[in-house]
Amino acid sequence: MEVHMDNAERKLWHKGPNYTADAVIINTTEQKILLIQREDTEQWALPGGFVDEDETPLQAVQREAFEETGLVITTSDKDLVYQGPVEDPRNSDTAWIETSGYLFRLTAELEATAGDDAKSAQWTPLDTLPELYGSHQQIVENALRSLDN
Repeated sequence: MEVHMDNAERKLWHKGPNYTADAVIINTTEQKILLIQREDTEQWALPGGFVDEDETPLQAVQREAFEETGLVITTSDKDLVYQGPVEDPRNSDTAWIETSGYLFRLTAELEATAGDDAKSAQWTPLDTLPELYGSHQQIVENALRSLDN
C-alpha cells in the first residue's frame, strides 16, 4: 500500500534524529504477535511511538504499548533486538527516526484493546504477517532470530 502524506504530516519534532521505541510482543506458546493498525495510514505496525524527553526507550516502549494495546508489559523477559535508523515516510534529509526495538515474550494471549492512535489491536499468527509499516518487518525478523537463539 502506498502512503501519501503532505508536508504538514511529514514533519518530525526535531532536526536530526527523532527517537522512538517499538514493542515486538510475541506469545511464544501460540506463535502469535501483537500488532496495531495505525489510525493515520491504516497500516499494520508494532505498538510504539516517540520517546519523551524524561524517559528511556524502555520506559517509552512500555508506555506506548499500554496506550495502544492496554497491555502492561514488564521488563523481566525482554531483549533489545534493534537500535538505529529506520525507514519511515516522515523521514527527510534533515529529520529522521531512530528506534529501539524490544522483544517481549509472553506465554499467554492477553486481551488487547486499541487505544491512543491505534485503530485496532490484534494477535496475528507469525506465519501470516501482513505487510508492516516502515521498517517494522526488519525489527520483527530480528526478534524472531533472537527467539531462535
